[in-house]
Amino acid sequence: MGKYKFHINNLDCANCAKKVEDYLNKNESIKNAIINFSASKLYFESNFNFSAAQVNKLIKKVEPDAYVCTEDSTPQKSRFNLKLLLLGGMLTLFSMLFQDQLYLSKLCIIFSYLVLLYHPAINAVKSLINSKNLNENALITISCIGAFFLGEYLEGIMVVVLYTIGKILEEKAVNNSRNSIKKLIDIKPDFANIKKNGAIYRIDVQRIRVGDILVIKKGEKVPVDATVVKGKTIVDTSVLTGESEPCEIVEADTVLSGSINLGDVVEVKAKNEFADSTVSKILNFLDEASNKKARTETFVEKASKVYTPSILFFSVFIVTILAIFFTVPINESIHRALTFLVTACPCAVAISVPLSKSLRAACSTF
Repeated sequence: MGKYKFHINNLDCANCAKKVEDYLNKNESIKNAIINFSASKLYFESNFNFSAAQVNKLIKKVEPDAYVCTEDSTPQKSRFNLKLLLLGGMLTLFSMLFQDQLYLSKLCIIFSYLVLLYHPAINAVKSLINSKNLNENALITISCIGAFFLGEYLEGIMVVVLYTIGKILEEKAVNNSRNSIKKLIDIKPDFANIKKNGAIYRIDVQRIRVGDILVIKKGEKVPVDATVVKGKTIVDTSVLTGESEPCEIVEADTVLSGSINLGDVVEVKAKNEFADSTVSKILNFLDEASNKKARTETFVEKASKVYTPSILFFSVFIVTILAIFFTVPINESIHRALTFLVTACPCAVAISVPLSKSLRAACSTF
């Protein structure tokens, strides 16, 4: 059974990644499909030959905007447009400035809702059509439309504005995490200089064998764990040990793979092959740790499938109970149900967590 690894792009959230993962696992030709959302990687096993185009056909049935590729050269495009957010904010401001002109003010409000709710509404409709699931975008759309018809225009706009800001900050945090992982993966050497019969040849690191004499030039990475046999230099081991100060190595010293030569040219003797080197073990541990799901994460994934429909049911239940048994006016009942909808929906976390992190970072600068 062959193992496949692709870079997956344009996933909106971890929940979207889970939907794609579940869909692929239902395919009889695919086994053990795992999506590492933080690293944008897709792993699966299959007895069939799968191309990127074939995998894309499957993925687009669940997430039309997502796609896979074999190289990580395609930049991630932003899922939340800051220009639309600013445009919606300006339209809202104009509606407040032209309050004495009722029709113009109302028109600005309507266009503001259309601009700000465009992405959440489209995402909610796609999710409902493609995967028959309701997500937080559906809850946001319903609550904002309800606020509009209740005449609470600014409340509805504030909800979607805070949600969008939170998502933009969340997206930035995820991209920062991905960049950190990419930097860690960059510790893998691209090549090795092997010395044979007095001549130096450039080879792939996978071809290194125990006992080979390797030449490490200034600025190059040590390809495998080795012992210095000639010369002395200074190496940077910060990516491996976290030690910020470079250390000096001399003959008979051991140097770890991934270390960067900052000084003179040295010759080293390979102690192991690349598969057994420190760099290879770090990268393998990283993949294994990223692909294993914690028990709490697994529980949340199962609960999320029924959470959103349950919130919608309780919202309707609140309206019915308040209006019938407590004689609360229908407008007030709907207002309270929408308040419950926004408070209980997962987007409250998407709003609060990124904003709190940003505020903490801002306060730390003073």
